[in-house]
Amino acid sequence: MSFPCHRRLVYRRPMIIEAGYDIHQILHGEIFSRGTRTKGLWVVGMDENLRLLITTRATGHMNGPIAEHLDELLAALTRTPGTVRYYALAYAVDRLPEDNANCPHHVDEPFFASPALAPYELLGRVVFDDTSMCSTVPRYSFRDYPSLAHLPRTGVVLGPHDVSCTCFACTQHRKMLERNQERHQRINFGILSTDENDSDH
Repeated sequence: MSFPCHRRLVYRRPMIIEAGYDIHQILHGEIFSRGTRTKGLWVVGMDENLRLLITTRATGHMNGPIAEHLDELLAALTRTPGTVRYYALAYAVDRLPEDNANCPHHVDEPFFASPALAPYELLGRVVFDDTSMCSTVPRYSFRDYPSLAHLPRTGVVLGPHDVSCTCFACTQHRKMLERNQERHQRINFGILSTDENDSDH
């Protein structure tokens, strides 16, 4: 019997997951959202472009090996507003081993071998205790790992770019600078109220 998910986040303006530490932060925030560890198996799902679709708890209990929860995981992946292509898992334990630098990869193998999960690609698993974590999710930018060369990449506009460049990246950066300069001037001339200043933080 599975416990109902107490929290299910659906993202209307999804961020693009570019690195493993994005996944670590999202899942850590959910597992410790109330200041203490929440039980169960958590899943974060992304679409074919690595846009974050959902973060949810697949099951509220973890009795036995993680591989015994394939059915609950599949149900979580299929009840999303979009089509999940990539996913990562997380759960918490009372205490990780002393040497937790190397998270055992063999625990992930049933998820790769399951025919029901074939449409989805597991990016890895994160295990937390109160003070540390171990992970099979690549920690840094996905572009740094040859084994992940097939993953989609964010667009890059090659330079050099002069001051008057009108490419998308430069235009976006210029608008950001203009907003910052305008705000800086308003603060310096005392036009920005205390309430407005506080609301920006």
